[in-house]
Amino acid sequence: MEGEVVAKLTDFNSQDLANTLWSVSIFCYELSFFDDFHSRLAEFHCYDFSPAGLSQLYQAHMVAETFQWPFVLPTGLLEAAKQHQMRASEIVRTSHFQRQVHTELVKMDYSAELEYRTPDGMFSLDIRVVHGEDDLAVEADGPSHFAINKQVQLGHTKLRNVMLEARGYTVVSIPYYEWDSLASTIERQSYLCAKLTGAQGKATR
Repeated sequence: MEGEVVAKLTDFNSQDLANTLWSVSIFCYELSFFDDFHSRLAEFHCYDFSPAGLSQLYQAHMVAETFQWPFVLPTGLLEAAKQHQMRASEIVRTSHFQRQVHTELVKMDYSAELEYRTPDGMFSLDIRVVHGEDDLAVEADGPSHFAINKQVQLGHTKLRNVMLEARGYTVVSIPYYEWDSLASTIERQSYLCAKLTGAQGKATR
């Protein structure tokens, strides 16, 4: 497969390159042709990429840093992609679902903070819960995080989890289809207690 990709690199446009790097990152799959990718990317300017493409490039860069892969974006492109990712992380939309989860956590006397931004400015946690020595990223995952009609997380959600875990957070996913099945406050709080208890002691920091 890698040989086929290298052969087609010269035909790839900017979005093709961003899509390919991002897809590889989702599976945490180290490529043997990073130099070829770097050379091809260096032929483009930052304005050749869409906003989504710049986000994909920087997310791929973060994965490469996390796993210490021998890959970096060309300098000018790296800075533009980084700035775009930081601006994108500032745009937060707090959902009703997210507020419901937060309300129940507060009722349970957890220290829960809505839309906590990571120190590096790259991510906003739906809800940060600090419980003893545990730093938890509680993510209220709605339908956009799952394949249609399937309880399978999409690539961007898997990548989010990898990046948050690399930053020392334990990700606690609250899938909408599980939450919607809970009919009362007692059921919701019992569910959250089980989720958070199961996550304790798993932090990597």
